Amino acid sequence: MKKKNILFLKGINDDRRVIVFSITNNNHYNIGIDGSSNIYEFLNSERFSKHELCFDTNQDQKLFLKDVDVVFNQIADSDSHTIALSKAAFLEKQINGKIPFFNKAENIRKTARDEVYRLLDGEEGLTVPKTIKIVPDTPDKVYEEIRKAGMVLPVILRKAGDHGGISTILIENDKEQFHAFPLDGRAYYLTQFIEQDKYQGLYRKIRLVIVNGEVFLRHIMFSEEWMVHNKNQKEDVKEIAHFSKRFNKEVKPKITDVITRIHKIIGLDYFGIDCDINENGNITIYELNATMNVLYSRDSSIFKKHVERIRDALITMLVG
Repeated sequence: MKKKNILFLKGINDDRRVIVFSITNNNHYNIGIDGSSNIYEFLNSERFSKHELCFDTNQDQKLFLKDVDVVFNQIADSDSHTIALSKAAFLEKQINGKIPFFNKAENIRKTARDEVYRLLDGEEGLTVPKTIKIVPDTPDKVYEEIRKAGMVLPVILRKAGDHGGISTILIENDKEQFHAFPLDGRAYYLTQFIEQDKYQGLYRKIRLVIVNGEVFLRHIMFSEEWMVHNKNQKEDVKEIAHFSKRFNKEVKPKITDVITRIHKIIGLDYFGIDCDINENGNITIYELNATMNVLYSRDSSIFKKHVERIRDALITMLVG
């Protein structure tokens, strides 16, 4: 059987910044690009060949397609990659249904934090913290927007386009002056902080991954800090292994209906949800987008089998 050729799209940030990891002797730059679903590097199979196309920030970039069977759009941040997303949308229009195109640009735009709130607020089985986008030029403007939105402290402030907890703080009182934040016309999100029911005094974050409408567990983390990340997680919590074992039989059936509705509303073929899930299956969404680190997995991780399921589902979706 002939291998399928899959074209993976990525794009330069609107501000033209990239991370240079290394430079070879023949001046080849090994660069890292943010705002991406990061599938290309970790998805391998004998069933397809991989190719990459990187969109720059020039409006007149020429696009060439040859012997492409499938296109997967990795450009996943609607705040920081507006130019690249526009190019992806143009390419999709050129293809015009002739070639399967996954993660359409119009659906990526639905995953902006304020759009997620607008689209999903009020859905049964979901709690979505109120989120608005602001462009403040003084600390007073931040507090004015909080009052206008009907939010109450504490409230989360984060710079639009940043991920991984970068440029994010919890506003707990009206004395914050935001010295670490340039209030110069850049966009920020305000999100109502929701205090969750803790597990043995710890905050919990569950990462779900949706592939072609089916939900998979990526991992669960616990931390003493409200913003749960790799660097501050507690790895010796018994509930981690317990949740991993019972997810498919006990948790997944409770959330399948609401995940199906989310998938229908958002429309993406592949995306992640950082959330909490209570015993009744109600999901509190913290973040929903396709930029999340999913396929990288340490060999010793108890979630390796979950990552393999996600990888297999992606391959099946892309090549059938």
